[in-house]
Amino acid sequence: MDDIRLRAYAKVNLFLEIIGKRRDGYHNLETVFQSVDLHDLLVIRPTHRRPEQNYIQCDHPAVPTDANNLVWKAITLLQTHYPQINGIEIGIQKRIPVAAGLGGGSANAAAVLFGLNHLYDLRLSDDDLRRFGCQLGADVPFFFMGGTALGEGIGNQLTPLNPLPEVEVVLANSGVRISTPWVYQQLKLPLTVENRDVRIVRQFIEHGDLQNLGANMFNRLETPVFANYPELERLKQVLVRECAYGALMSGSGATLFALAADKSQARQLAGSLQCDLVLCTRTTSAGLEVA
Repeated sequence: MDDIRLRAYAKVNLFLEIIGKRRDGYHNLETVFQSVDLHDLLVIRPTHRRPEQNYIQCDHPAVPTDANNLVWKAITLLQTHYPQINGIEIGIQKRIPVAAGLGGGSANAAAVLFGLNHLYDLRLSDDDLRRFGCQLGADVPFFFMGGTALGEGIGNQLTPLNPLPEVEVVLANSGVRISTPWVYQQLKLPLTVENRDVRIVRQFIEHGDLQNLGANMFNRLETPVFANYPELERLKQVLVRECAYGALMSGSGATLFALAADKSQARQLAGSLQCDLVLCTRTTSAGLEVA
């Protein structure tokens, strides 16, 4: 059986508001996902070994290659339901920063579900893939859709939105790794704070109004993260001052992103930043793609 090579694209959150905490411990939220062109490359190869003999290889030392990796969990999830899936070998060329709020682990997990569905002709629909993905992580279903999408519930209830005009994006990561569960544990939701309305941002997206979109981007999770990592708030202030359309922390952090007017502004901004990692990319309509 042949292998399959897939690009798994990163995402940023153009908007993220926490609506409230659920009885199951998760939080209801409203978010706007946006795919960007930065991607990992996965090679998925079936073997003749037993299903429990899976193997993951990755060129990034911080990525686990055992059952702690969402990729491993994605393999075993489908193996549980489809015993014809033998042991799987997966190679990951990691380009998306780790634990950075860019969805790299979730994108990789979605790629595995997609790839095994293709390799074994499981005939899973997009809805089926999203249901399996939701068992792995709240944002995994988004990567089967990609582009620009509204996420509700825990982020898994998706509505596609009009795609943004292609815009240059600068990603800035200071090297801080932030645990998503830790961020939510630090989050305090005062009863007197009025929730931001995602419909405002959605309206600007629908009209391709980048200026007003950038001015109204919002992430509630910045509050606990910036309280503990003030250097990230200072970095955001630099990005806001120097870019055309605004800046924001993506997801639970710690990556910040800025929407630039053009490639020239993006390169100039990237060159001026003192960060562990600065990347120039752009928005894209793909969540996953056969390489």
